[in-house]
Amino acid sequence: MQVDFPVRVAAHRFAVRDGRLIDLSVSGALIEAEVDARVLTRVQVILLLPAVPRHEAPALEAYVARKHRHGIGVEWCEFAPRAVREFLRDTVSGSFALYEASRWTELEVRNRRDV
Repeated sequence: MQVDFPVRVAAHRFAVRDGRLIDLSVSGALIEAEVDARVLTRVQVILLLPAVPRHEAPALEAYVARKHRHGIGVEWCEFAPRAVREFLRDTVSGSFALYEASRWTELEVRNRRDV
C-alpha cells in the first residue's frame, strides 16, 4: 500500500537516518532514505506516527532486501508485525487521513526535483 510517513532507519548505533515510508506491506516496506547498508544488513525502522510520542514510536527489525538510487527495500524479521498491522488498519480506515507530512528532509526535496 502506498503511504507517505516519516521514519528513522538505523543500520547501526551511529548510522541513524531520517527517511520516508513510501510503500508498506505486512512483509516489508520501501523506504526513501540515504542509508549506507548492504543487502541482508539488519536494520531498525522506527515509525514516526502522528499520534505517538517519538520516544514511544514502534521500532521494527528488518533486513535490507534491495537497494535502489533513493533508498532501500526491507523485509520485516517477523511477518506482519503488530505495529504494521495496526498502521495499515488505521491508514485504511482513515485515522491518519488528516495527518500533514512533517517537514521535508533534504533528500526528499532532491527526490521531488528528480520526478
